[in-house]
Amino acid sequence: MYGIIHPDLRLAPSWCRRGVHKEFDMTKSKTEPALQVAGAIHNTLAILANRVAERGGNLTEALVRLGMGKASHENSLNLIAGEFASISRIPKKAPEIVAPEGGRMHVLHVKVDDMVPWLSAINEGFPNTPSHLAVCRVGHMYRSSGSYGTRKIILVYFGDSVTSKDERRIRLWGLRNNLYLVNPRVIWAIGKTFPKLPGLLNQASSVIMTLMQCTYCGIPLLPYGRWDKDGERSAGIGDINSLVHDSLWFVFKEDLSV
Repeated sequence: MYGIIHPDLRLAPSWCRRGVHKEFDMTKSKTEPALQVAGAIHNTLAILANRVAERGGNLTEALVRLGMGKASHENSLNLIAGEFASISRIPKKAPEIVAPEGGRMHVLHVKVDDMVPWLSAINEGFPNTPSHLAVCRVGHMYRSSGSYGTRKIILVYFGDSVTSKDERRIRLWGLRNNLYLVNPRVIWAIGKTFPKLPGLLNQASSVIMTLMQCTYCGIPLLPYGRWDKDGERSAGIGDINSLVHDSLWFVFKEDLSV
């Protein structure tokens, strides 16, 4: 059995092409785990060489610039193996996300169907949205990825004094916790799945907002969904200052899905 090697090694450096099957015969050594790692590294280098070449570059030159020099491929593999070893010592469990100081967090699991047309998704989640509002006209800025599935969504409350000046701080908090901004289609799905969301958040009314901007009449704005005290649900686009701050939550996700 041999490691799976990228089919086109012509673009790889010579030290990456040399002795492919001889180097990585998985059945002829008592050090099979080590050879499997070496094979994985070899495969990675081969694929990387191909990708670099496709972009008009040269992997060997790149390695030289990175300080690996024109050493034998064994030395190169040893250096890269050291990096792989460092990565393998990183704890597998991601650090627990802690709510911002003075804030709160709430986790939701939401089914998101990215194939539902923009206006239909808004109407399903926020049926009290007037059709003439600007939010109904910006769907082309949030193209469908055609995906469907349950997403882990994190709502974050940053306190009742948050303003538009805090937008950068909120974005940085998400980055430091390895979280991503959500497409507003996620907000519409939350409205559909949780029509009584304020009750879950111990609030009379709630607003959830994504920092994934759109532009309307040349003005950058942020999509949001609102649950009013009378039970009505409506969508819109605006800025942080235009919303009721004591009920404003920001929406993040843990992966790059919709």
